[in-house]
Amino acid sequence: ELLVEMLAGAGYNVLCACDGPSAVHVAATASPKINLLITNTRLRNMTVHDMVTNLQQHNSALRILYISGHLDENLAQLLSKHVDRVFLLKPFTRDALLRKINEVLF
Repeated sequence: ELLVEMLAGAGYNVLCACDGPSAVHVAATASPKINLLITNTRLRNMTVHDMVTNLQQHNSALRILYISGHLDENLAQLLSKHVDRVFLLKPFTRDALLRKINEVLF
């Protein structure tokens, strides 16, 4: 909820999902297409990799911002291979989040 408040307060149109399958559904019904996915690295009911793969099959221009309280080896390898995926370590400030979003989108 705090993340939604930060983004909406900065003027972003925010769509929310509570888990991977919900995110896939929200993205499939979104109009216009989603530009940026901000996701935790651990999800309920689906791996983050499976969710991102599914979403990018329908929207190849989708950018990814991963957030987490830790950076494990698997995520570090994934991030190093994909320039369109960026990581933000929790806790973070509103300004740090907005800078990362700018970095990912522009």
